[in-house]
Amino acid sequence: MNSMQLKIELVKKIESEEFNKFIINLADTTYIDSSGIGLFVNLYKVCKAQKKSMYILNPKENVLKVFQMTNLTNLFNICSSITEIENKKI
Repeated sequence: MNSMQLKIELVKKIESEEFNKFIINLADTTYIDSSGIGLFVNLYKVCKAQKKSMYILNPKENVLKVFQMTNLTNLFNICSSITEIENKKI
């Protein structure tokens, strides 16, 4: 599945599902490029339009550095545990 197909599937899920927190677990992700960053920004916009919160869970250090270098740590809710997400107010 390429990033466009993934985006389409995730947008459908965000728009159709009854939930208020959209969690992306990056624990097994070792690399992220500009396509991945673009995907996350687009998903964030869809979540915001749907009045849902998006969380990035467990990014590895090198993936977190990409978010920091692109200044997206100010945009995304980045958490290290589900408990941390559960305790956040929406």
